[in-house]
Amino acid sequence: MPTNNLKRYRTFNGMINYDYFRKNENGKIENTLSETDFKELVISKIAKENSIDWFCLVAHNRDILDEESGTLKPHHIHFVLRFENARTINSVLNSLSKVKISERNISAAQSVASSLLYLTHTTPQAIKEKKTRYEVSELSIFAENHFLNQSEKELWYRNKISGSLGQISKKFDETPLIIDIYKEIQQGFIPTDNNLLNLIKSYRSLYQLSEEEILVFVRKNRKQFQMDRESYIQDYVRTKKSQGKVHNLFYINGSGGIGKSIFSKSLSEKLISLKYSTQDKQDLLFESSSSGKNSDLLNQYELQPISIFDDLNINSFSNTQHFLKLFEKNIVPLIQSRYQNKYFLSEYSFITKSEPIKTFISSIYRLNGVHSEINLKQQILRRFSLIIEIETDKLILKEIKRKPNTTEFEIVISEVIQFDNLTFIELFSSYDTDNTQFKKLHKQREKIIEKIVNEYL
Repeated sequence: MPTNNLKRYRTFNGMINYDYFRKNENGKIENTLSETDFKELVISKIAKENSIDWFCLVAHNRDILDEESGTLKPHHIHFVLRFENARTINSVLNSLSKVKISERNISAAQSVASSLLYLTHTTPQAIKEKKTRYEVSELSIFAENHFLNQSEKELWYRNKISGSLGQISKKFDETPLIIDIYKEIQQGFIPTDNNLLNLIKSYRSLYQLSEEEILVFVRKNRKQFQMDRESYIQDYVRTKKSQGKVHNLFYINGSGGIGKSIFSKSLSEKLISLKYSTQDKQDLLFESSSSGKNSDLLNQYELQPISIFDDLNINSFSNTQHFLKLFEKNIVPLIQSRYQNKYFLSEYSFITKSEPIKTFISSIYRLNGVHSEINLKQQILRRFSLIIEIETDKLILKEIKRKPNTTEFEIVISEVIQFDNLTFIELFSSYDTDNTQFKKLHKQREKIIEKIVNEYL
């Protein structure tokens, strides 16, 4: 919108280009100030202005000019400046002449909230265009006669973009909450239909929302969050493909009721605590159900890095290649699922069965109706990293290793862990936390779990 240079305004948007600042009228570089020093110069010049109410400034140094080549836009600074008394455009231009802001790069702000949101590229249009996002922590904010620290910045920014200064608006402003949920998605906390409502409810007290406001918000914004989620997944998959994937498949077998499920969960939880401690368990562990022929193994899968296929029914696979593709060690497979095809990105998978590994492998390879393809059996065996056989009084750990001077793999016993006059059920099924004996068993159980995870997983 055109701005009258002689009309008075209180709030202004501005942009200062680093390259433009450094060059003279002939286009030659005459100022060798670094980008950091340039930013400090701009801050100092604005801070010296008379009757400033507040200003907010950010250096955009990661804006992408061309996605294919990765070329960045020239370094530049955006700011929002508010005065206690109204000023003309010409007055502000004269005051900031030393930082060489051009007339076309300053204007009166139509909306304080929108102007501030653009600094972090979190306006709806900026999000739609997938502009590089900047954090509130990257802003330089001067308000109430001092520069705000990190904790003060977040509160000040929230208040400004919500259109309130510590007061709860009678009409719920959705924009700040939309931004919060978007940030969660971009950080990998993916709001599926199953947990989107719970995720939004976690912000209930912060925004003082009623149940009705939450439900209306979810219905209104679910589709956009799903689109944001799909965009995140595609970016995540591209990153994983470029980085390469290493999948580890573990087979746990033992008699019915001995505790294979409990054991696989214990191993998974130890992996979570050691490798993924910053995230919630529900976002990390996927438990598949395989009820019968062609059942959808990945129906509820949402990119969790750890998967458990408890009592896996081989009829869940349409053929041997289906199994081989799902548990490929070094690629990211796209697996057919009932409602939407899924990328299987788990780094660790556990299969529990009552039958020995050789029986399981034979069953998988017979899905193709063949009985003599030795190479096919080898392909199945190669998918596994470790086999854990549970017996009454011990665990037998077996690794899959390549035979010397061949391309074939074989199963090799690596270690036998005895239970010191205890049975497996006694050791892994006692959860009376007030019992002294439990504490002793818990310590022994943890020692075994930690040993397996650290040395074999």
